[in-house]
Amino acid sequence: MQIDPQVQEALEMGSGVVALESSVIAQGLPYPHNLNSALNCHEIIRDLGAVPATIAIIDGVIKVGLERKELEMLARGDNLKKAGLRDLPFLMANGLSGGTTVASTIYLARQAGIDVISTGGIGGVHKGGVDISADLYMLGEIDCILVAAGAKYFLDQGATLELLESLGVLTVGYGTDKWPAFYVNATRFPLPWQVDNPAEIASLYRYKKDLKIKQALLVCNPIPVQYALKEEDLQNWEIIARGGVKEAEVKGAEVTPRTLAALAEVSSGATVQANLILLENNARLAARIALAIGNF
Repeated sequence: MQIDPQVQEALEMGSGVVALESSVIAQGLPYPHNLNSALNCHEIIRDLGAVPATIAIIDGVIKVGLERKELEMLARGDNLKKAGLRDLPFLMANGLSGGTTVASTIYLARQAGIDVISTGGIGGVHKGGVDISADLYMLGEIDCILVAAGAKYFLDQGATLELLESLGVLTVGYGTDKWPAFYVNATRFPLPWQVDNPAEIASLYRYKKDLKIKQALLVCNPIPVQYALKEEDLQNWEIIARGGVKEAEVKGAEVTPRTLAALAEVSSGATVQANLILLENNARLAARIALAIGNF
């Protein structure tokens, strides 16, 4: 593992550091939106006084904190791997490059000593209940704070929330008592707790660590209502997108990125724009939480 010197210095000084996943760059968004999003999130975090640490595997080396040229490589790469936790040994052994998923980013961030991770939306239980994202199980195993806009829209939201509860993941809404769903500001599913400022989240995390509770703290930060997409539109787009993915016989880890790409196409880019907004919104909150933790 190579930790960027700025990230290492911030960790040693107890300053705020925010880890960011890179699968959204390598697989989740089209170029140049993926690069612009990564650079904007970095800028937002720095402007607030924290340090961004995008995590990826490049030429077989795990890197915590990427330079612009590395972000560009991930954004432009055509044959990059989706680097889940299970994939890391193979990628390292064969000198390959890839974007880390939420699950592998959580694991690697904690290995590096970073508490706060920011993403767009987590994986979850797919409709039908057969495919369940490793993100959920990692949240049930790793003590961290993950900021996300709920789960990807096209997943089974109720089943995802129930599994998080079963895994013992403390799930709170930021300024809301309803579970958000990526492009959707609020669903019908209630959340057990609501928090309204970063200091509250830092306090929760402190007490959770004092109790030695190993599961994550998931902070659900909904996309701002003025940028949220209409569920009626999303339902129609999802039917078309799912049909294309099914026809292509896409399986396993490729289902989510292919579905996102299909949604972007049928929505004429509306889902991409919403994704960019919620990524930046989450990075902003994550930076504030990281700084609040440093104040304890």
